[in-house]
Amino acid sequence: MLGRNKIKESDPFSKRYLVLNAACHELSAEIQQPLYLIDSMFSLMVHGVEPGGEASEDGKAEPVVSASFSLEKYLQEFIISNWSKTPLAKTLDLYEEDGETGAEFNTGVGEIDLLARDRESGDWVVIELKKGRNSDTVVGLVLRYMGWIGKHKASSGQKVRGIIITGDSDDRIKYAISAIPNIEFFTYRVSFDLVKEQLS
Repeated sequence: MLGRNKIKESDPFSKRYLVLNAACHELSAEIQQPLYLIDSMFSLMVHGVEPGGEASEDGKAEPVVSASFSLEKYLQEFIISNWSKTPLAKTLDLYEEDGETGAEFNTGVGEIDLLARDRESGDWVVIELKKGRNSDTVVGLVLRYMGWIGKHKASSGQKVRGIIITGDSDDRIKYAISAIPNIEFFTYRVSFDLVKEQLS
């Protein structure tokens, strides 16, 4: 819409991220507004996230942090691209068989963000990313997909486990999964370095 999109579909994630980041910095400088506001604006335009977030069953609004939500759009692709560097790769492999892959795995009752297998036991692992969803929704999705995998993919003796990944620690998720066996909870951290440039 703004004529600033120089990203090509064939570009790898790292290049797309850098191009998008540069465009956001340019806009920030031109309209003299902070970068987080630019990021929030695009989240609202593209995803329709309303300020204040979704209401949970107890009627309390669950806040949506736009900056985190924007980052989580790319979380799935980042995890896939860097799978070998994650702690999950120590015991798990992303599912791939007969042309099926573990990313956006179609169950017929929804798409699993990531589907993996335990390297030793062969157990199935359903991985869901919060991606702007409220806590109750993401817990419900993990349970639904675990049930589907247990019925349609797991053979006798194979277990089905779940993993939830979010940007921040979430007490709602912790309480919910404390009553459910075989679900783990991870948060991700993003870091960057500042490199001092030499003046010529």
